[in-house]
Amino acid sequence: MTLGNRFTGFVHLHCHAMEGRELDPYEQQLLAVFESCDQDQSGCLDGHGLEQLCEKLQLEEQGFELMKCLLGSSSGKKVTFAEFRDGLLTLLGEVQSERPNRREAGDRGSPGM
Repeated sequence: MTLGNRFTGFVHLHCHAMEGRELDPYEQQLLAVFESCDQDQSGCLDGHGLEQLCEKLQLEEQGFELMKCLLGSSSGKKVTFAEFRDGLLTLLGEVQSERPNRREAGDRGSPGM
């Protein structure tokens, strides 16, 4: 399952997310996976935990980009669920907005696509 297909509902429900609200089912699922990678139960993930999370979510190359954005060059930085969620939403929004452009380019350049 690809990144765009797996979290399409999550993106649509959270495009204009507001703090202080209850978690919807997609966000609850994401939080459960996040917490499963939180080995020390601190509520934050280090680089290793974040890498595990990206693998579990099958983010593939987008996971590397997300980790780079969230952690930067700091090896000791930790990421909260809110930071991860916001970064993921930003990344998924970019993927969704790029998708039509890729199709148009593919349609013009490759007759078989």
